Amino acid sequence: MKKSSSILIFSLLIITGIYYICFSLKTADNTFIFDGVIYFILILLFIVFFTITFKHDFKTFKVSKSYKSFFFTAIGTLIIILNIGCQLYLASRDSSEIILKAFYNGDFNGSSLEFRKDGTYKFGNGSGLGESTQRGNFSVNDSIITLDRNNIDNVIESKTLVIRNELNGTDAKILQLDKNFNVIAKATEFRVVQDKK
Repeated sequence: MKKSSSILIFSLLIITGIYYICFSLKTADNTFIFDGVIYFILILLFIVFFTITFKHDFKTFKVSKSYKSFFFTAIGTLIIILNIGCQLYLASRDSSEIILKAFYNGDFNGSSLEFRKDGTYKFGNGSGLGESTQRGNFSVNDSIITLDRNNIDNVIESKTLVIRNELNGTDAKILQLDKNFNVIAKATEFRVVQDKK
């Protein structure tokens, strides 16, 4: 392989690997239906460029007998390690146990609320095309949940929520309260599907 060709392949290897990290961070809280296809293409391209780079470096090593020949391969390996670290970091945000989980089912659209043991919450709002996620902190006092902000994704209007049991005594809902602790009549209601408080 010519030197210019090897530099081009190496450049494409770096661009693909770095773009994968950036794309992972960008889509961590905002997913779209075709994200999986883009991930697949990026992984496939990286594997191809990494394989070509390694073969080139190995051929150079057989001639020079110097481990410096694997410089490009080492950079590619570093990018792989950075990607693994990025994925582990993103996964760690949801590692705490869920103590309360609720849903709103709007047929094609839907929303979810997850409250975790470490005092963080995750709000998801999406449809069949994708989902946006908002994260923050909360506190709970008896049946009152206080979020760190209101007006979340045009679904949650109040930072004050309340858990109310239904008349049957088994089902529960999360309702939104105004500043006077009255239920906001037309605000989205969430059905509790998991409660470990």
